[in-house]
Amino acid sequence: MIRTILKETRAALPKDFIVGVRLSPEDKGTFKGIDFDESLKLASLLASEGADYIHVSPWDSFKKPEKYINGSKTIIEYFRDKIPAPVPIIVAGEIWTGPDAEKALSLEADFVALGKVAIGNADWPTKAKDINYQPSRPPYSIDHLQKQELGESFITYMKGWKGFVVSE
Repeated sequence: MIRTILKETRAALPKDFIVGVRLSPEDKGTFKGIDFDESLKLASLLASEGADYIHVSPWDSFKKPEKYINGSKTIIEYFRDKIPAPVPIIVAGEIWTGPDAEKALSLEADFVALGKVAIGNADWPTKAKDINYQPSRPPYSIDHLQKQELGESFITYMKGWKGFVVSE
């Protein structure tokens, strides 16, 4: 199905319009039945069929796949081995500091995506230039999130994330 969506999206847009796919590479939380080897194969197919980038979201950018937990490679490295170098890999998960971002890049990700850290630290890109910068981490107070200029409906949504917003 996702291959069809990519094909039809690509056909409907100008050639210079960037189209990518985000994949959760293995079982996690509510994502059940995802086989790591199938995710690698899918990523390779998507890259060869016109995806301009593959965004891998393993929740922890530095972990080894559960299927190969005793192996030597991280999830990022497995994906880089399967996706041709011209197709960038974006990775997300547990990137809190500038050195974390640098580590993800050293494992052959091309870009890092920020989630929780950017929600709680709107000025992260500026402050992360300092290698000693330690951003605040969840759980965040509602006041803290409001100071990050998050809207009330988004803060309410964030309350549904276990351990993300302090219960008041």
